[in-house]
Amino acid sequence: MIAVVSALGMTAVLGGCGLGGDTTDVTLRLVAADYGDSAANSSKKYWAKLVEEYEADHPDVNVEVSVYSWNDIDAKVKEMVEAGKAPDMAQIGAYADYAADGLLYTADDLLSIPVQAGFSSALASAGQVNGVQYGLPFAASTRLLFYNKAHFEEAGLTPPTTWAELAPTPRPEAEGVKYPYALPLGSEEAQAETMQWLLSGGGGYTDTVGTYGIDSTENVETFTWLRDELVGEDLTGPVAPGKLNRADAFAAFAGRGRHAERPSVPDEDGREEGREVRHGADARRER
Repeated sequence: MIAVVSALGMTAVLGGCGLGGDTTDVTLRLVAADYGDSAANSSKKYWAKLVEEYEADHPDVNVEVSVYSWNDIDAKVKEMVEAGKAPDMAQIGAYADYAADGLLYTADDLLSIPVQAGFSSALASAGQVNGVQYGLPFAASTRLLFYNKAHFEEAGLTPPTTWAELAPTPRPEAEGVKYPYALPLGSEEAQAETMQWLLSGGGGYTDTVGTYGIDSTENVETFTWLRDELVGEDLTGPVAPGKLNRADAFAAFAGRGRHAERPSVPDEDGREEGREVRHGADARRER
């Protein structure tokens, strides 16, 4: 399965840029999301290096960066906005409400047309509300289904390439695998984990004209399949999908977590492979 998401920049009109009446110095406040899972790989290192380089080239500009986990960042920015201390820029996932309340600059307010023309259209469209560009594309990620290559070889199993093969019959319990699949639909970026299933089933959050279509035929088929073929067949667990976060699933796959019997993501020894599961109409025909 592949899903593409973008982390979107926000520039709020609240809070200002820290300009003083007698000085040319500018202080910009940025709130950023942490893509790491420990101090060793925290995004703080990335931003510290970037800020150092930027301030060296722009001595009259100071940049203050606050980094929060994806679990907390939307709530933190909301608190700042409500307190009248909105950041100048924020790398967040939820921004449409701010646009509706008139709290965001548009891309036209900040960037020239040639700069905007350099955006990838697929990512730029994710930053639009009613055709107006508010979000600035920052990053994209490709989601894959990972499997433990060594375990598959030991069990004599072939990696799945379709949804039907993902829910095997008979189950591989005979090989000592009680919970063969982790379905992390917990609070940690649940919207992205959900979206990859919707897209893989030929649906999505919206239809072709941008209207919400959560209850579309394709989405209903997707979640019916998940309920009946994975969850209903006890192929996931022991943590319920709605309570399982992605980080815990990663740790479990690598044998670092409390539920190490639920492999679903790459282990740290590199004994796994990513594989695309066919989606859309082809996938539904093969279910």
